[in-house]
Amino acid sequence: MASGLRRLVVRALLVALAGLGSVLAESGDARGLLESVAKQWGLVSARLLVEMETRRPDGKLSKNSILVRRDGSGKTRIDFLEPDRDAGKAMLLSGRKAWLYLPRAKRTVAVSGKRNPLSGGFLFDDILADGGAKFSVVLKDSGDVLILELRPRDRRRGQWSRLYLAKDTKLPRKREIFAHSGKLLRTVNVEQTVVWEGRRLPSRLRLIENARASRGGDEVTLVLRKIEKLSERDRELISVEKLEVRAEVRQ
Repeated sequence: MASGLRRLVVRALLVALAGLGSVLAESGDARGLLESVAKQWGLVSARLLVEMETRRPDGKLSKNSILVRRDGSGKTRIDFLEPDRDAGKAMLLSGRKAWLYLPRAKRTVAVSGKRNPLSGGFLFDDILADGGAKFSVVLKDSGDVLILELRPRDRRRGQWSRLYLAKDTKLPRKREIFAHSGKLLRTVNVEQTVVWEGRRLPSRLRLIENARASRGGDEVTLVLRKIEKLSERDRELISVEKLEVRAEVRQ
């Protein structure tokens, strides 16, 4: 009787766990999977031609053509090419810091890079740097995806993320970014990918801002049109002091 009851309890517990998705607390499986993703995903340095389409909550649509240059040191330079009213503007992103060059005013100003679509969240650099060492990680198995839940070890950084991985490739399909309270702030859907120098990166992704849920948030679609190696001149221009130098688009 006792053994039969014990089997029933164990079976019921297994069913309950299956319904919730199996969860492995900070373990070798979770940490190893995150480190594996970090080795395969994103890029070290490159020159990217990107089209960015932004749809506002009121339905208004704006389109930008931008040149993105990354040098492998964590810095990203963005040059705005189109439309004409934005041509000549340039931005430098370095972690949570950012600077914007305004050609009409002929000056560079410090701005917030935290919510820029092309900041760390674009390639998930902010969570994958150093193999995700700054985050505790929990692995959840949910149907056809694996979910890595990443929370910062430094509790002063309130935001945390869920990274959804395809079971077959173990590569990102979606990322959700939450406030410390659990409120969803941003969703990043990876729609297409491309391989560059042995690493995979998104060639088309969609970012949905959820912070202003009462009226909806911006929806941004990024499409990679061209990718090339950086030249020495490109590297020189990834600097706050060089933001006033206009971008040259290679044919």
